[in-house]
Amino acid sequence: MSPDEQAIRDVIATWLSASAAGDTSKVLSLIADDVVFLVAGRPPFGKKEFAASQDALRTHRIETTSDVR
Repeated sequence: MSPDEQAIRDVIATWLSASAAGDTSKVLSLIADDVVFLVAGRPPFGKKEFAASQDALRTHRIETTSDVR
């Protein structure tokens, strides 16, 4: 596995574990300040809106996996 692939896998693992723990600040630390999220059915939104949506989802838990190829 290349160092780049390992770095990608590490970021994904950190994101998933922080999300599962409800650690919004950790998730936000992984996101660039000028990020633009493109989600079907919604206008583009940034980090501030993403953070607000995470706070709204605090009572929900989503378990997920990833597959890097």
